[in-house]
Amino acid sequence: MMKFCAFCYHPSATLQKCGKCKKRHFCSRECQLKDWKEAGHKIYCGIAGEIGVDYEIREAGGGMGLGVFALRDFRENDKIMVERPIIK
Repeated sequence: MMKFCAFCYHPSATLQKCGKCKKRHFCSRECQLKDWKEAGHKIYCGIAGEIGVDYEIREAGGGMGLGVFALRDFRENDKIMVERPIIK
């Protein structure tokens, strides 16, 4: 299965995992550091869900478009998704 770098979204079959949460994948050390320092992974590491691990985005069926589907059980008040800012 093809995975994508969590920072630059470059597709690759071989990616390195975050050493702390083991959920986010990176194509290079540079992308990992940028994601940690600039994109906020440092703040949300281990406390927010990760696509492909905790949830997936796929067709909802019935012509309804895309939907977010859980891949595990979530507790009340769990953070499922966190968006990084696009403007600083």
